[in-house]
Amino acid sequence: MLSSETLSMMDHTNGAEDMQYIIQPRGPGTGWVFRMVTPTELVGKPNPWTGKPFGKEIRKGLSTRRLPDARRQRDVILGEIRKLTFAQTDEANFGVEEAQAIRQQLASTDDPDGLMWALDERVQRGAQRGVPVSKLRRYNQVALGKGFPLDKALEQYVQERSPDNRRGYKPLSQTTVNNLRTAVRHLRNFLGDTEEIACLEDVTSTRAAAFRNEYLPSLTSNRSPHGMAFKTVEKNITLLRQLWSWARERKISRDRYGDPWSFTSAVPRKSRDRAQSR
Repeated sequence: MLSSETLSMMDHTNGAEDMQYIIQPRGPGTGWVFRMVTPTELVGKPNPWTGKPFGKEIRKGLSTRRLPDARRQRDVILGEIRKLTFAQTDEANFGVEEAQAIRQQLASTDDPDGLMWALDERVQRGAQRGVPVSKLRRYNQVALGKGFPLDKALEQYVQERSPDNRRGYKPLSQTTVNNLRTAVRHLRNFLGDTEEIACLEDVTSTRAAAFRNEYLPSLTSNRSPHGMAFKTVEKNITLLRQLWSWARERKISRDRYGDPWSFTSAVPRKSRDRAQSR
């Protein structure tokens, strides 16, 4: 998390004249200069404006003598400093890409126990520093190979089913892509995934059955005031089944988790009416 010192330094809204972080070192009527104490998170880190490590103070000429222009440039620089500072925090880390890198290391290392110990310690430190538990849970799940984020899988799947893809997959039409995104949105709502952190492996056979047999048929709309039609339910399930099948084929989701969308039922269902109704 950002230190209280950093947060207070970046709050320049106080003060009637709003002169924080801008000075005229050569006196009135001369050029303005941005100046502030370097946030502790950035000291010693690379300065993108100079290519050298940040020191104890950040100084940057604003190339203007006009106060309004100096204030606008000051705000832009502060925004960049916020981004650079946040990038050094634990909350900015614990991303999916980092977790995937650890996942690959675990699969190839000769000392998985040591790496898992370091991973556990890192997650514990993140929790102590206030990183959201939901973010830590997904990070740990992906790193240990126990989950793959649904949002990442969806975007990769759509990309690999695009026209002229290199794997020879049949391209998806834009309508099908839109319908797939709608199906995923229904699934997120069913899972209560308001933070969009669900993984493919979170969908068990029991959950998939409840989603198909209970949740989707209960959804109402202006076109379906009595609930979602059976054909629409099956269309959603078919789209999701293809996404999960692709994930297993590409080794994104491991075989041991099986296919949650493979249903068996002793109760017969009527065949689809393929004739167009008027």
